[in-house]
Formats: sequence, structure tokens, C-alpha cells
Amino acid sequence: DALKATPAPVMTVVWTPLTDTQVQILKAMSLGTFQYYYLSAAGDNPMPSHFQMSVKEWDWRNNDVTWEAQTLLDHGVTLLDPRRIDLRGRLDCGKDCEIDVNCIFEGNVVLADRVSIGPNCILRNVKVGNDTRIEAYSHLDNAEIGSNCRIGPYARLRPGTALSDEVHIGNFVEVKASRVGSGSKANHLAYIGDSDVGSNVNVGGETRRPPRMFVV
Repeated sequence: DALKATPAPVMTVVWTPLTDTQVQILKAMSLGTFQYYYLSAAGDNPMPSHFQMSVKEWDWRNNDVTWEAQTLLDHGVTLLDPRRIDLRGRLDCGKDCEIDVNCIFEGNVVLADRVSIGPNCILRNVKVGNDTRIEAYSHLDNAEIGSNCRIGPYARLRPGTALSDEVHIGNFVEVKASRVGSGSKANHLAYIGDSDVGSNVNVGGETRRPPRMFVV
């Protein structure tokens, strides 16, 4: 049900609750209240266009620290630039985590202790173990990563990927729906798909694992 409020006589009403980011934008634009945005029946306060909202959000994000970033900072997470993080879901961080600029977090992301995320990474529904480092421009989607792993730069982990501890997935390596055992490495230019890779395996460059490949 739509929420109702008691607006001024010229106001009709009512939009659904806004996100905290939208609230801050509207406050900056002086076009609404802290919890709701009212549409003026008289047209005195027309709803801003998507373009206007985007411009205001850009301006706000580049001049202020979002409450999400402030919360992370308050809990001991190092943000190399608090104004350049995009949180579109839930992010749980352990102790002494570090996040570089322009990272996007979607869905439910869990970072254990001492995890480092390089610049321009995208993480969606990912769990990352202790002391793992995600290098720049890596894209991780619905994957589980163990402890002491090194991912990237320019690595892609697709849905169904599960990496054990101390696994290295290097630059331009793609892993899809596969399990990789502890200590295994694919340092560059490889594709691992629908496979079970054992422990301490070294996957060479320009390697492509066909479906249902088992490597021990």
C-alpha cells in the first residue's frame, strides 16, 4: 500500500519510500522531505527527470561521502577514495579490508579479514576468504573464493565457481562452474569451464578445459 503523509494543501501525494541516496539528492535539490517526495498538483514542484536525478546524484557523490561509505570507514574498512565506491546491495567486511576506487558491489558480498580489492572491480554475490587479493578490473559473479588467493588483474569468475585456498587466477583467465583445488594456478590466458581441477595443478597459458574435465 502507498504510504500516506499530511502534505500542504496544494500537494497530492505520494511516492513510495525513497532510498537514502535519493533522499539526500532531493534534500540538496530542495524538492522534498526527508522521507517522502511529494508531487505538486499545481505543478510548482514537478518531479525531476531521470537526467536531472542522474546529474544531481553525480554531483552529490562527487562532493560528499555517502552514508554507506561512512559506515564502512567507521567499521575499519580502508577506502582509498570514499567518494568512489558503488554499493548496490549488501557488503559485509571483516577486519582490515581495503577497497580501491570505482568498485561495484551487487547482491550479497562477504569479505573476510584482510581482503584487498583493486580498482575497477565488480563483485556480485561473492564470498571471499581471509587474506585474498582481488586485482584490478576483475569481474566476480556468484563465486566462492578461499583464503590466501590471488585473483586478476582482468580475471573473470562466472557463476558456479568455487576456489579453494591459495589459488591463483591470473590475467585474462575465465573460470565458469568449476572447482579448483588448493594451491592450483592458472596465471594467464586460460579458460576453465565445467571442470574439477585438483590441488597443486598448474594450468598453462592458452589452455581451454572442455566440459566435464577432471584434472588431478
